[in-house]
Amino acid sequence: MEAAHVADQFCPLVLNGTSLTVDKRPCDITQMSRHRDRCRSIALAALAGCAPTPESTTTGVTTFEVEQTTQPTPTTSTTTGLPDVGTTDEPDPTTGTAGTTGVSTTTTIPDFGDQELGCNGKIDFLFVIDRAHWMEPRWERFHEAFPPFLEELLATFANFDLHFMAVDATNGWGLFDCIEQCEHNNGSCAPVGPEDYPCDHYTSNPDTDCERMGSGVIAPAGFGSSNRDCGVVGGRRFIVGNEQPDLLETVKCISQMGYGTSHSAAEVAMLWSLLPDSPPAHCNEGFLRDDAMLVIVFHSGFANDTSPMGPAGEWAEAIYDLKGGDKDKVAVIGIINDASSDSPTVCPGGSGSYSFLPAAFLHFYIKHKVEGSHCADDYSPYLDEGLELVRELCDADIPT
Repeated sequence: MEAAHVADQFCPLVLNGTSLTVDKRPCDITQMSRHRDRCRSIALAALAGCAPTPESTTTGVTTFEVEQTTQPTPTTSTTTGLPDVGTTDEPDPTTGTAGTTGVSTTTTIPDFGDQELGCNGKIDFLFVIDRAHWMEPRWERFHEAFPPFLEELLATFANFDLHFMAVDATNGWGLFDCIEQCEHNNGSCAPVGPEDYPCDHYTSNPDTDCERMGSGVIAPAGFGSSNRDCGVVGGRRFIVGNEQPDLLETVKCISQMGYGTSHSAAEVAMLWSLLPDSPPAHCNEGFLRDDAMLVIVFHSGFANDTSPMGPAGEWAEAIYDLKGGDKDKVAVIGIINDASSDSPTVCPGGSGSYSFLPAAFLHFYIKHKVEGSHCADDYSPYLDEGLELVRELCDADIPT
């Protein structure tokens, strides 16, 4: 499918309730069972082609009109099942101290074969970063905590073969309002956008099909972002650690997303960035390696109880399938809205319903994880716990 130009704000796929019309062929979304089904792929293509218009918006919550699917019984927890899932609005943003982290207590070392280094000496780091408008109060906390985390990460895994890719959880590159503003304001987006906004990146980029949700970001653009081409070598949408000059600064650059004016769907970005049959698959080809550990940093404040990707258990299943079903070859560091998690929580709530799908995804379905709160004042404890978790899984030494 040819992606619609962002400036056109036009999408040839129309999503109405549970019926999706594509070239006059109806596709019933309620029949979707797994991510590989044709209907699921078409529904996701609807999000890829243009910025999705929410059917309803509450306080910081965007709900797409997709029929709710009951969560399956968890397979990686002693819990017998998920509570009933209901629609819950995201609480007003608040601050607090770092909450309890849900770090996996297992010390099982993944079996990558008889190798000198743990995890076969290879780790693929995927950063899924929500820069939706409701993340404005929190983007500074992430960008304050992330550079020290990256420095420690590179010191810990200095002898490893590392890949890094950052994907934007919103539905389009940069700021939509800047497309017209740049054109009619001598190549500047001010005052609509930041003064250093890279107006020429999109207009001079022949591969605009890869400036979409789920594609690796090489030139972040928005409020508080890097607002420049990060200089990723090799013509790739991801960084190969042993080939990239000035590695630390380049990884910092691609991960400094800032925030924009769009809505987000972090789970879509996460899965699209990895699945071989997704719309941006050709953009990220080569990032995910069969013989490498996969580490996902998942930062999102979205309080969704439905998703175009189906129930949370299917997100985890799709990721584990990419690793041959080996749950010891995946780790997720989550910084999410924890209002529906078990008390005590940092975000107001603590209902224990786990109705917010990112919370259910981490808590019930991911074996090796950190469950952090995006309402915390400091994200460093979560990132530190995550680094220690990966260090244990890959049997790496603490740098001296």
